[in-house]
Amino acid sequence: MKINDIINKEYADVHAADIQKVYVSENLSNLILSYKEWIHSLNDERNISSYTNDWRYNSAIKKIKNWKYASEDITAFSLALTEFQDEKFFHYSGHFISSLINSDFEKTKQTNPYLIITELLQKPKNEILNFDQLGFLGVDNNGANISIKGTVGSYLGFGMKKGNIYVKGDVLEHCAYSLEGGTILIDGDCGGFFGVDMSGGIVQVKGNQTSIMGDLMSGGKIEIFGNAGNIRMQNGGEIIVHKNIDSVGTEMKKGKVIIYGDAKSLGHSMEGGEIHLFGEQNNGKMMMNIKELHKSEKPTGGVIYHKEKRIFPQETIIEKYKRIIKKIGSLTKYKV
Repeated sequence: MKINDIINKEYADVHAADIQKVYVSENLSNLILSYKEWIHSLNDERNISSYTNDWRYNSAIKKIKNWKYASEDITAFSLALTEFQDEKFFHYSGHFISSLINSDFEKTKQTNPYLIITELLQKPKNEILNFDQLGFLGVDNNGANISIKGTVGSYLGFGMKKGNIYVKGDVLEHCAYSLEGGTILIDGDCGGFFGVDMSGGIVQVKGNQTSIMGDLMSGGKIEIFGNAGNIRMQNGGEIIVHKNIDSVGTEMKKGKVIIYGDAKSLGHSMEGGEIHLFGEQNNGKMMMNIKELHKSEKPTGGVIYHKEKRIFPQETIIEKYKRIIKKIGSLTKYKV
């Protein structure tokens, strides 16, 4: 039984016995042995308070440095993880996979994607404390192409600098945390605390996004093709939402947000940046909503546009005249 035999089967027909047969690979056996030692080391409560994500990743690098393996062994390893999902700190296993990918890419510079399969893992029992789901995939990616099939846990692309990650499935919380560069494409939905501390790169989500997005974001671009939760962009970057959003502009200082759908709340405590809304807000009561805000919640800076008309600060008569003339000119430009 080769790994490609499993990959090419319908996942519903893949059984534990099929995965066990992949273990004939000596490379894979060595990786599993190192992983067992690594995951059990996380249980050492004497040092658990000092553990950090850097420590988890670097300790994984040390565990695998003497082993030989190829990209297909990494895929097989992702399948083998079904046996370890009950481990207390299974959630951090993405650090181990990331160390495998980054170490191999540093040597080979391969352009073919590293395939990770999570579809055989159980669905998360708790979407908030999702320690039974595979998180931290793509940590510190510096140029590799990664393709993931199935649900992904928290912190996808944590600290990623270059490369591409494609997910055929949903992603839980803290996606693109501290993202510096590269591209993440999610063919599914994404959870909250999205793009926190993001400074570069591009992230696209074909489905919906929930809860907070863009907190402490200073650069890069996020594009949501479905609905979104609350945009709290503070320091820069660009966010585009193609459908509806709950709120946008809270404590915003820099950056640009474009909403093609409707917004329930707009511009609370906004200090800077630009918001472009093409749908409706507060059931069409756009300016009434802004005027009725408590003094401490009203926008004090930045610019808000509604259907290309500036509504905050309100247009002067001259600005309104210029906008109308420009619109008339664009309508008559191509008439014969």
